[in-house]
Amino acid sequence: MKAIILTLFIVMCSTLIAQTPGQVIDTVASEHDKSQSYAVYLPSNYTADKKWPIIYFFEPAARGSLPVVLYAKVAEELGYILACTHNSRNGSYDNSFKAADALFLDTEKRLSIDFDRVILSGFSGGSRLALSIAVISKAAYGVIGVGAAQPAVPAYMVLKKKDFKYAGLVGARDMNYLEHKIFQSQMNTLEMDNLLLISNFTHKWADPIDLRIALLWMEGDSIKFQEAVKAKIIAERDSIPLSDIIALDQLLKNETFVITDSKQVKKTLKEESKVIKREQLLKKIISDSINSAFDLSSLNNPSINWVTRRAEKLKTQRAKSENIQEKMMIDRLLNYMSAACYETSLQMKSQGFTKKALVGITIWESVSGFPIYGHWLKARVFAVERDTPQALKHLEAALKSGKIKKESVFREPDFEGLYEDPRFKELIEMYYN
Repeated sequence: MKAIILTLFIVMCSTLIAQTPGQVIDTVASEHDKSQSYAVYLPSNYTADKKWPIIYFFEPAARGSLPVVLYAKVAEELGYILACTHNSRNGSYDNSFKAADALFLDTEKRLSIDFDRVILSGFSGGSRLALSIAVISKAAYGVIGVGAAQPAVPAYMVLKKKDFKYAGLVGARDMNYLEHKIFQSQMNTLEMDNLLLISNFTHKWADPIDLRIALLWMEGDSIKFQEAVKAKIIAERDSIPLSDIIALDQLLKNETFVITDSKQVKKTLKEESKVIKREQLLKKIISDSINSAFDLSSLNNPSINWVTRRAEKLKTQRAKSENIQEKMMIDRLLNYMSAACYETSLQMKSQGFTKKALVGITIWESVSGFPIYGHWLKARVFAVERDTPQALKHLEAALKSGKIKKESVFREPDFEGLYEDPRFKELIEMYYN
């Protein structure tokens, strides 16, 4: 698999994809691997007689059309092809590499790509995947990581200077906020070209404005980049940490952030530092309790109760707080609790530990407050366990919300064993036809 990725940019055949430029195409079946598909966007002025830069996206929940739709206007303005696989998701690197292979080989065969301007991007686990591929393939011009930085596998990490540019996009309320800042320091030490953009959001795909800034930076369009950063400072100056506003200001040739009270600035920066230290302590305590909850593997154990009570306490504390730094810290902690339980429950599911998977989902529901998606996760767990009645019960509860797309049901491998069940067919007919 790795051998394919290491040579994935060699093929340069440019057969035009049979779709309409200027429109997001939700599903293109891969000719390389019929089990794979992807979403794609071609700029409205796309022609095969010109080489075009491309951004390959990786979505942690296999929602291939999400980033393509989100960033289509930016791609149209700056002239980029966008493509995102429907098959890559958090979990097995082997499965994600397989999806990446199909995406790369198919688009290389069908599209006219500028192989000197290939950008890899992803959100959360997809961000780690994008960086991993850039490290082992040595073929990316740039990487745009959203909501996560380094992968956990040493072979895929940036441990020495690389040739690609890296832009990190993360929210000040994202649980991986500090991770991105630490990674930026590491890249500075390695003397790698890098950019870090902080915005006021939690763990999600970045705003198109930030992707546009990252692309302008990679392209070296100084004038438009400076204008976009100035606008960002104005928009974000009261909603993200002061240290990040100052960092943005340092990207400008002409200083626009005026420090009117140096004592107040020093005081604010000191408060930010204290909040970070407090967050790190609380995160360690919460992490230990979550680990204990999974170890006990019972839905009625003290660790689960402690975590859920802590989540409610943090929510109450946030509602009462008037300190923006404290509010952002609490958002990051809640974000971390939710993500840790979600990821671990899926890991437990893949290993066949049903009770532990349900423990994670129970805590996740309490923290996130999204019972609909909780039913979806439980349906997946029971489907893998071949407990069809429970799987269909929770699947129906999720479908009743009207928020689950039909494509999502059939793109979820966990549900393949339900396809021939009469009740499953009845639910599909009831909610989608």
